[in-house]
Amino acid sequence: GIEPFQTKNNLKDDMMKAVYKLIITAILMVSVSLVHANGLTQMSLKEGIAGVSVTDFHEDKSGLMWIATSNGINLYDGINIQTYRLENTETKNPVLVYRISISDSGNVYAATNTGLFVLMKGENHFKRICPNINFAEWVLAHKDKIYIGNRQGIFCMNERNTSKLLNIDKKNLETNNSVRCILADPQGNIWFTTRYHLNRYTPSTGKIKRIPVGIFASYGKTRVAAFASVTVNV
Repeated sequence: GIEPFQTKNNLKDDMMKAVYKLIITAILMVSVSLVHANGLTQMSLKEGIAGVSVTDFHEDKSGLMWIATSNGINLYDGINIQTYRLENTETKNPVLVYRISISDSGNVYAATNTGLFVLMKGENHFKRICPNINFAEWVLAHKDKIYIGNRQGIFCMNERNTSKLLNIDKKNLETNNSVRCILADPQGNIWFTTRYHLNRYTPSTGKIKRIPVGIFASYGKTRVAAFASVTVNV
């Protein structure tokens, strides 16, 4: 079920917290860019980066860096760059990787413009899974669950049974369906953004609490949220 939002004061407080986090995140992003420009080694297509655009980074337990790009995935050990090309069997066009997440078992998941891919631990090639997902903008591996976000909603599957896919927010699919950020907090709650809300999903109860957040621009009776991502303190 969905927990109703309770008071205007809570709404104001939650909105302000969300806005502050968004501002802080933007400042940190600028700082990272400055540090990169002044001190870090630049890597490009010439050095072996798979695509002209880098969309995500993820460090695994061994300290290796996984890099998502507009044409595949790189694995960087500080010296060498290894490239993984993801195959688009329908068009043969390059696969744009939006997000990378690594499960506790060491499997690497990739959300792409052609669906969800996985590199099983010990294997050398990414393979596509969940054929019903033909476009994925976000993936989160948390405990034994894999969460996928796209313009149709938020989906969940058990890592040991990827053939069973559950839409955990299907009741709100038609009006609030675009999920582009999914994170987990230390208590095990799953937070995700939709078109108009920040949402907290509690796996143990199946309940979702919605918090209207962001900087709103009103157009008649329609409210458009500029809130695009969320950070979770750990």
